[in-house]
Amino acid sequence: MRAINASRMYRRAKVPECVRTHNCKGGAVAETYNGYCVKCREKRDFDGQVEETNGRRMAKGTCPVCGTKMTRILGKAKV
Repeated sequence: MRAINASRMYRRAKVPECVRTHNCKGGAVAETYNGYCVKCREKRDFDGQVEETNGRRMAKGTCPVCGTKMTRILGKAKV
């Protein structure tokens, strides 16, 4: 009897399919992100597009000073 109650207590929460499968396409809005420029060796704000590669969300853009490609790994999509 006790094992049945414990299994109900630790039941997995329902997660939307969008988050489970990482198929969110709605987050591709250009925004300003803060990232590290390897060439300038400084943290800079850059305008980037959100892309999803191998299940990871990341902002990709260019450094406003030197033009080097910059990336910033983001957290999970909020649905």
